[in-house]
Parts: sequence; C-alpha cells; structure tokens
Amino acid sequence: MNFKTKMILAVTLLTAGLLCATTWFQFHFYRQEMVQSITKHQFTLVSALAEEIELKIRGAQEHLEAIASMISPALLQDTAEIQTLLATQWALHSVFDDGLFLFSAEGHALASSSDNVASHWADCSYCDLYHQQTLLQRKPLISDPFS
Repeated sequence: MNFKTKMILAVTLLTAGLLCATTWFQFHFYRQEMVQSITKHQFTLVSALAEEIELKIRGAQEHLEAIASMISPALLQDTAEIQTLLATQWALHSVFDDGLFLFSAEGHALASSSDNVASHWADCSYCDLYHQQTLLQRKPLISDPFS
C-alpha cells in the first residue's frame, strides 16, 4: 500500500470517527433536552390538574358550608322541612352526583337531596370515618365512594 492510499484511509477513518463522535454527542444532548422538555410539560399538566381538582373540592366544600348555614338547630327538628330544603337545592346535583345526605349525631339519615332517602344508604352509625372525622374532630367529610 502506498503512502497516498494510507493517507486517504487514515483521513477517511478519522472523518468517520469524528462523524460518529459528533453524532453520539448530539444524540445524547438532544435526548437530554427532550427529557427535560417532557418533564417540564408533564409538571405543568399535573399542576393544572391538581389546581382543577383543588377548585372542585373547594367548590364542594363551599356548597356544604352554604347548606349548613341554612340549617338551624330548630330546623333539625322538622325532617320534612329539611328534606324539602335539600330537594330544592338544584345546584347540589351538579356537585354531588349521588346526592347530599344529612345525618344525625347518631348516624341516621335525616334528609337527602335525592328523591328517596330510604332507597339510599340511610345509616352510617357503624362507619368509623363518620365517628372519627366528623363527630370527634368536628370536621366536614367528603367520603370515598361507597355502595
């Protein structure tokens, strides 16, 4: 092999090596940029979803507080009137799909925003969440779905 062929082969191998190294570095750089971009977009999306969920929960809490402010201790003695009050609150159906229930301190349903209290869960006296979070801590409770 003459010098000219060796030189062409060396330059070709050097150029191929530089091209491979450049491609490898570019691949890793753009991959890292893509991962950072996806991470940023996912964080933005999750933050927006968390904010939307927070707004919905806050709205439900405000609905509960508004209904609670309408119910006086004297009104608690007349379950028919409470039932009428809850049944006429049409905005509740957009917030609470299955209705809103008003329970006594003993855990028995007094009224519901749905049509028929008896067809629904009318007793939560055995429910630990009701006793621990609602009665003992005196905090509102939006329970997990149940049947």
